Amino acid sequence: AMPGPRYRASTAVYNGYVYVLGGRSSGSTYESTVYYAPLNANGTVGTWSTGTAMPATLSGHSTVVANGYLYAIGGYNGSYQSTVYYAPLNANGFVGAWNTNTNALLEPRSFHRSVVLNGYVYAIAGNNSSGAQLSTINYAQLNANGSVGLWSTSVSSVARQSPSVVDYNGRVYMLGGYNAGDTATVYYSSPSQTSFSLLTAGGCANLTTAVSCTDSGLTNGTAYYYKVAAQNSVGVG
Repeated sequence: AMPGPRYRASTAVYNGYVYVLGGRSSGSTYESTVYYAPLNANGTVGTWSTGTAMPATLSGHSTVVANGYLYAIGGYNGSYQSTVYYAPLNANGFVGAWNTNTNALLEPRSFHRSVVLNGYVYAIAGNNSSGAQLSTINYAQLNANGSVGLWSTSVSSVARQSPSVVDYNGRVYMLGGYNAGDTATVYYSSPSQTSFSLLTAGGCANLTTAVSCTDSGLTNGTAYYYKVAAQNSVGVG
């Protein structure tokens, strides 16, 4: 058994180890502990150890592993959270020191799910600070040093909390969840993100109400990408 009881924790598997992050114990106590154990060839779970605790207690957060780093995203500990934490994983399973990512989610969320696909991490659905189910997806590029880039938003048009989410063969599947009742519907998507660099200078950076712009200082023969969004009474698209 694990060293302590947990529910609403997050889990991940990497390099032959299983990890259990945070959650709640004793009914109302939020936890920051990280437990890990080796997965044996015969299917049994080896002896549990305690890794470096997260910087904050969390419940209802999501966890992914990518490029040797473990991530804890969002969650709830009496209030909804948008912070992203990440830590390196050692070959012996031990969790190294946690870092607080500079770029937080675009809005606090809990009871969401996350996947990694094509170098991006996706935080899908969940609840926001008012307890409403979310249809938005926050996504960001994963950097080689473990940090997470700037977050962007897309809309799944399906508001859910606590769905099951998996990725396979370049697609993301969202199964079930809750929105004014339990649901059995299965959705899938094929996200394809180009590696964009954020434009932070020039005439087209950080536009608000302008409908046209001119950039200068660009280099001949270099490909530049522009990410454009529009907003109306319905939302951002």
